[in-house]
Amino acid sequence: MAAPRRTPARLLCLLLIFTASCATSGPQAPLSAEQARSVADAVHQRRVAENDLEIADIGVAVDSDGTAHLTGRTYTQAKADRAVQIARTTAGVSRVRNEIQSLPSTPR
Repeated sequence: MAAPRRTPARLLCLLLIFTASCATSGPQAPLSAEQARSVADAVHQRRVAENDLEIADIGVAVDSDGTAHLTGRTYTQAKADRAVQIARTTAGVSRVRNEIQSLPSTPR
């Protein structure tokens, strides 16, 4: 069986597919103050939807570069990790700065 013919158009298509698959998203355009508030609200709504008051009580602020700053306290590291995961997977968040403190004891 003969090898497939490599036409310039076919090679160009392969090159475009390869280039697109290797491309990484560049830096995100700066967010306006309104956009940053909207992203912070989206993170908050996703935390509230978890139906876990401890996660919902964590504060979030988003910078113009898309950095989400999480603050507050939780009683377990797993809760803090979940809040970070929620923020990290929210549209508009480019990175997460975790400033959540895990308290050493359980609530009474």
